[in-house]
Amino acid sequence: MQHLTFCPNDGQFGPVSNCRAFDFTLRFQSSIFQLLPNVIFQDITVGLIVFTLLSRRRAIQIATDRSACVHNRDGGSILLALLHLALMVALLALAPSLLPGVTTSSGFDTLVMPALAFETFSALIISCALTLHRPDRPTPIVTLVNTFLLLSSLFAAVQLRTFYFVPAARASAFLPVLAADFGTRWLLFITTSTKPFDPRQTAEEQPIELNDIEPLAPSYASRVLEAKLFRAWHASAGGVAHHDASEDDSSYPLDAKSLDMENISFSDLASLRTVSASQTTFLPKAPTTAKPRLVHASIRAFAGVLFSPLPSKALYTIMILLQPLLVQETLDFIASYSNDSGKPQPAAYGYGLVGAFALVYLLIALSSGHFTFSIYKTTCKLRGALVYAVYRKTLVLSVDALQNAGTPSPTVMQNVDIERIVGGLDPFHEIWSAVVIIFVALYLLWQQIGVAFVATIITLAILFGSIPLMTKDASAHQKQWSQMTDERTGLISASIKAIKAIKQSALEGFLVAKITSIRQREVKALIEYVQDLLCISLLGNVAGDILLLATITTFAIVSAYHHHATGAFPFTTSTIFTTITIVRIIDRPLFIIGRRYASVI
Repeated sequence: MQHLTFCPNDGQFGPVSNCRAFDFTLRFQSSIFQLLPNVIFQDITVGLIVFTLLSRRRAIQIATDRSACVHNRDGGSILLALLHLALMVALLALAPSLLPGVTTSSGFDTLVMPALAFETFSALIISCALTLHRPDRPTPIVTLVNTFLLLSSLFAAVQLRTFYFVPAARASAFLPVLAADFGTRWLLFITTSTKPFDPRQTAEEQPIELNDIEPLAPSYASRVLEAKLFRAWHASAGGVAHHDASEDDSSYPLDAKSLDMENISFSDLASLRTVSASQTTFLPKAPTTAKPRLVHASIRAFAGVLFSPLPSKALYTIMILLQPLLVQETLDFIASYSNDSGKPQPAAYGYGLVGAFALVYLLIALSSGHFTFSIYKTTCKLRGALVYAVYRKTLVLSVDALQNAGTPSPTVMQNVDIERIVGGLDPFHEIWSAVVIIFVALYLLWQQIGVAFVATIITLAILFGSIPLMTKDASAHQKQWSQMTDERTGLISASIKAIKAIKQSALEGFLVAKITSIRQREVKALIEYVQDLLCISLLGNVAGDILLLATITTFAIVSAYHHHATGAFPFTTSTIFTTITIVRIIDRPLFIIGRRYASVI
C-alpha cells in the first residue's frame, strides 16, 4: 500500500529513498541513526548503574547529599535536559496524529514510533543523570552522556533533513518541535561539556598565601596509592618474615592510625575501604620465603590501573579480525555483477558493506587512540607512584643497610628497573592481542584454504621457535647490563662522597681508570643486549613475507590437485585476496612480538 505521507519504500530497510533525493529510507534511518545508538547508550548506562550499586569500590558516586549536589550542579543543563525530555514526549504524542501511516498498525512499518520511544527513554536517563549526578569533575557517566549527546545531535540533523521533505511534517507542528529539540540537544551538549560556573564559589574563594603551601607535599591520591603499594610490597615479602629492625629505622604505616599521622584523615580512609578489608586484600594467607619483588607488588596494588587499556585493545582486536570477512563479502558482491549466469546481489547490500567498512575503520581508529591514551595515562600514574615508593623506602632504610653490597641502588631502580616495569605495559597488551589474532586468523585461514593452512602453522612454529633461540641470552645480557650500571653509579657515588680522601691520597688516576673500565664493560654488555634486539627485529620484519610465500605456494599446489578431484577450495580471486588479508593480519602480530618480545622477558 502506497502512502502519500512517505515514499513507497520507506517501510523497507534500504539506504536509498526513491522519492527524496540523496536521502535514506525512514526504516533504515530509524534503525541505524536512532534505535541502535539509543539501545547501546541505555545498555551501557544500566550496566554502569548496576556495577556502581553492586561494587564495593564505587568508581561513580551518585550524590545523596542534596545540598552538596545542588551546590555543584549546573542548573542550566538540568533545565535543558528537562526541556529535551518534554520535546521528545511532544514528538511522541504528535507523530500518530500528524503523520498518517507512521504507526505499526497501518502495515507500513517505518520504525519511527519505536525510535521516538527509545529516544524519550534516553532523554529521561539524561535528565535523571544530570539531576542526581552532577559532580565538579569528569566521571564516566558524564563522559558517556556527552558522547551520546554529540552523536545523537549529529543524527538528529539527518532526521531533521528527512522530515523537512515529508509534506505532512513540514505543514504541521511536528517539524518545528523537531527543530527545537535539535537546537536543545546542541545547547545541552555545550553546557554539559563545559565546566559549570558557580558565582558562589567565586565569591567564597580567598587568596592563597605562599606560606600556606606545604613544599613538596604529596597529593591525596599519591599518598593513597603509596599506602596500597607498600602494603603489597610488604605482603610479597611474607609479612614480617623478612623484616629486620636493624635495617629499617621506621616501618611504613600500615594501619589507620599511622596513616592518619601521614596527614590522611579517617574520613578519607573510610571512603576507600576499612583496614581489615585492606589487609584481607593485600596480605597473603601464609608467610612465604620469597624475596619481595616490585613487579608483583605493583600488580597487586595497581591491578585496575594496569588493566585499564584492556577494553579498548579487545575492541581493536575484534575489529581487526572482521577485516577478512568484509574483504570476502565485498569480492563476492563485485563478482555477482561480473558473472552473467548468477543473479546480482541487491544494491542495498553494497551500501551496507560500505557502512560496515566505515564503522570498522572508525572503531579501529577510536580504539587505537583510546588505547594509546590509556597506556600513557597508566604509565604516568605507575611511574610516579613507583618513583615515590622507592624514594620513601630509601628514606626509612638505615645507613648500614644502604652500605650493604646487596642493597640495590635507588638510582638504578628509578632509572632502569622502574622503566622496565613501565615500559612493559604496552608490550604486554600487544602480545596477548597478537596471540588472540593469530589463533582466530588461523581458523579463518583454514576455512579459506583447507588443509593448506598446515603450511602456515608449520611456518609459524618455526618462526616462534626461532625467537627464543635467538634471544636466549637477551635476559642475561640485560641483567648484566643492569649490574654494570649499578656498579658504575655506586662507584661514582662513593667516589664523590670520599673525594677529599682520594685527592689527599693521589688516587685520581687509579679511580678514573677504574670507572673507565667499568664503563667499557657496561657499554659492551649494552651492545650485546642491543644485538639481541636487532636480531629479533630483523626476524619480525621478514616473518610476514616468509609466511605469505609459504602459504600461497602451498595453497596453489594443493588446490591444483585437491580442487581438481573434489572441487573444494578453488584458487580464485576472492580466495586469494581473502587469504592475503588474513596472512597480513597474522604478519603484524609477528612483527609486534618480534619487536616487543625482549621488552617483557
